[in-house]
Amino acid sequence: MPPMAAQRTISVAQARELASAGRHKAAVDMCDEILEQMPGNATAICVRAHSKWKLGDDPDACLDELQRALAMAPDSAVVRFYQVEVLVSTGQFDEARKKLEEVLREDSRNVRAFSELSDITKFTEETALIKEMAALFEQGELTSGAKTQLGFALGKAYQDLKQPGPAIHFVSEANKSAERDFDIGTVHKRRADLEKYAAEHKADRARALETDGPFPIFIVGMPRSGTTLVETIIARHSRVFPAGELPVVPVIENLIGKWVLHYRKLKMGPHTALNHIPDDVMENNRQELFKYVRERSGDSLEVFTDKLPGNALRLPVISKLFPRAPIVYVRRHPLDCCLSNYFQHFSKLNFSYRQDWLGAYYRDLTETVAISRKLVPNPVLDLSYEQLVANPEPETRRLAEFVGLDWDDAFLEHHSSDRKTVMTASKWQVRQPIYKSSTAKWKPYEPYLGELIAAMGGKEWIEAEVEATALAAAGA
Repeated sequence: MPPMAAQRTISVAQARELASAGRHKAAVDMCDEILEQMPGNATAICVRAHSKWKLGDDPDACLDELQRALAMAPDSAVVRFYQVEVLVSTGQFDEARKKLEEVLREDSRNVRAFSELSDITKFTEETALIKEMAALFEQGELTSGAKTQLGFALGKAYQDLKQPGPAIHFVSEANKSAERDFDIGTVHKRRADLEKYAAEHKADRARALETDGPFPIFIVGMPRSGTTLVETIIARHSRVFPAGELPVVPVIENLIGKWVLHYRKLKMGPHTALNHIPDDVMENNRQELFKYVRERSGDSLEVFTDKLPGNALRLPVISKLFPRAPIVYVRRHPLDCCLSNYFQHFSKLNFSYRQDWLGAYYRDLTETVAISRKLVPNPVLDLSYEQLVANPEPETRRLAEFVGLDWDDAFLEHHSSDRKTVMTASKWQVRQPIYKSSTAKWKPYEPYLGELIAAMGGKEWIEAEVEATALAAAGA
């Protein structure tokens, strides 16, 4: 008798796990099965609507479904959290705050609700809620996950209140509580491979591929350097589709290494592998990238942006795919940029959880770009974040000319963008008018940044980098 096949089980918990892992199509399919049996399951409706939105469905349709779920479960905090994520990403901050305040009225110690409220609120006074949450943090009764989440939220609140001592205390404790791992040696190994590639690089390897297809604009730099702001400005042009932080270039880089290992029997680094990859393979990858973007753009695709900051480490790969594509390198004061990273609760960027890791990573990225730009034929624009917020019109005109877009006054109204969804950590900031208060934030925190400064190479290196950025941004 043949063995019986294992019976497949389905559950809302499994669907949520699939969605958390980024397997949104599988999550939708499982929710469809659940809702066939239990059409009134509010959580399944939420997971399905949220995953369809992540796959590119209209956010308004998602919100309609989430409101239907809330009608079925009017006391559910979970449904409200799903609503808040979509509302915030689409710039509906007042409505999002109302949802979070509803949760906090039911449970004033709800850490997640306070955390999400902190992200989208500019605090001007130390409210009773902030004090209550600070007391809760110090009681030592929270799980490590809740302590991390609350610490980042309190750090943001006290940063708003211009109290650097409490702000750095809470955010440092949050970073420690997260217990992240990061090996800076892997970053140094990657740069060593780039230096080897540079030594072996042949000019004829930069031969351009065919130029058919949509025109990409790459926006790179450190996280929190201003890449989202730059993309949002460019996206005000009618020809541009803002594709956000595309995962495709890192995937292609990984596939190149696997191809070289399989077909050339060579175990190479991410850069040296490029010397062994034929143009037809790169062309296939280029078409796959177009396909990925077209599936999300909906309308005819003419120009698109990819603003994954970490692509600053992949300029040679980008150049092999698109030798003529413009690259906008956004540069921000090293201490401001790293402080912003340190205060941000990233899910994946583990280098941001310790000052010494952050400083070493920032310096390595800076030096990697300096090497890479000498190897690629692509035009590269140095764009200073500080200059952009201080002189928005001349800097934006310089940006538009560089990427080949006709001037449009709408560029200066980026905060009024009709862009439906912003998914990055800067989703709150890019909906605001350009403001100068985000510059020189590091100064009151300098007494607390010794490890960060040392890891960068000291004040001398930082000052030299600031000067180099100013000169490059001025075209000197």
